[in-house]
Amino acid sequence: MVNPCQSASCSHQCLLIPGGYQCSCPDGTAPVLSLNGKCNAAFEQEKNHPYRCLCRNGGSCIVSEQDSTKKICKCLENYEGSHCEEFIPRSIISNASSTWISIMLPIFIILFTFVTAFVIYTFFKRRNL
Repeated sequence: MVNPCQSASCSHQCLLIPGGYQCSCPDGTAPVLSLNGKCNAAFEQEKNHPYRCLCRNGGSCIVSEQDSTKKICKCLENYEGSHCEEFIPRSIISNASSTWISIMLPIFIILFTFVTAFVIYTFFKRRNL
């Protein structure tokens, strides 16, 4: 099998097609007929790179309301900072008060029950004397 691209004079890329070959140019350029199918691609147009989101710890990039070209980080609940790099344990702080209540309330109820039982016991003990 003969490869027609071996003898082709393509300046960039040779594509095999049924019945022969076709020269291909980089994106944004076209072959120049006066150059016999060669690409006029001395300088390729720069392609836009995708935006790299710098947010960390699950934060997401959103467009700033003040400047549409600027991206800002929207952080998760327990993170702050320009790139969500600072951990602030808000959920732990809010749960601390509920933890304290869940421990102290049963203790208070038990003590109140014992004091009430002691007062009732003492009242009836004195009354029977």
